Order: sequence, then C-alpha cells, then structure tokens
Amino acid sequence: MLFRGPLAETLHVPLLNLHASLEALDNGLVEPILKPVPRRGRAPSSEARAALKGCVAGTVQRLLRTGLNQQDANLAVAKLLTRRGVRPERGSGGEVTVNTVRHWCEEVAADVGRRGTAAKMYASMFMPAEVDRFSALPLDQARSHALGSLARFCSGDISRSGRKKTS
Repeated sequence: MLFRGPLAETLHVPLLNLHASLEALDNGLVEPILKPVPRRGRAPSSEARAALKGCVAGTVQRLLRTGLNQQDANLAVAKLLTRRGVRPERGSGGEVTVNTVRHWCEEVAADVGRRGTAAKMYASMFMPAEVDRFSALPLDQARSHALGSLARFCSGDISRSGRKKTS
C-alpha cells in the first residue's frame, strides 16, 4: 500500500535500470550509466596534499613571527621539503621552490572561511594554546620547532607522492 504512489509514478524504473546495468557487468558489458564521465583538467589533489599545503603555510607564518622575512621563510620551507623528497605536484619530478611555497600560502590564505582541509590545518596551528606555547620559545628554538614540526608532518603523514602512507 505504501508503494502504490511511487509505483504509479514509475519512480522505481531508474533503480531497476541501475540494477540491470550492474548485473550486466558480470557479462563484461558496461552500460553508459556506469561509464566515467569525461572531465577537463586534473582531478583535485588528495586531502593529505591539502593538509601539507596548510602545514606549509602555517610553518611560513610561524617563521615570519620569529622575525624572518617572507623570502627567507619561504626558502627555509622549500629547502626542507626538497630534502624530505616532497614534490611540488603530482607527476612532477621537480623540487619545491620558493615560488611553490608562496603559491601554496596564497591558496591557503584565499580560503578565508576556513572550509578546506588546507585552511583548517593552518588554523589548527594557530589555536590560542599553540600560539602561547610557540610564543614562549626563544627565537632560535621557535624556528627549529616550526621546521621540525613540518619535517615530522612530512615523514609521518604523507609519502613523497602526497598520498597517505599505508605501512
């Protein structure tokens, strides 16, 4: 009785078509409903890569707070990422440059609503307790701590390709 309305409107037909298409897979037939839709451009980067970008932007900001200028902060982060084997983007064989770091920082800054993973990671680095703890360190220790945190993030959370480690 509950299904009379939907049956009368044939709302079940798309589900039956989908079911038939899924069963056709067993016979090697791929119906159009199951074929991937061609898209322009690349797929978005992984969430781990976005988190890395947020951590990079946060590290640069921490270094700026210790008195480094923008260029030196970007350079220090780029060198660390290169030593860790982090690549600038998928499929790229190049090294992370000062411009890459600057671009990532700009991407994170553009998300003013802090909706994306990168911006959330960045914001988590500047919670009041974190800021207090970081501010209490002498400048040389603060710089070392900022770069050390990024290094630990790189070696513990993502592999060289930007994907989560599975080991």
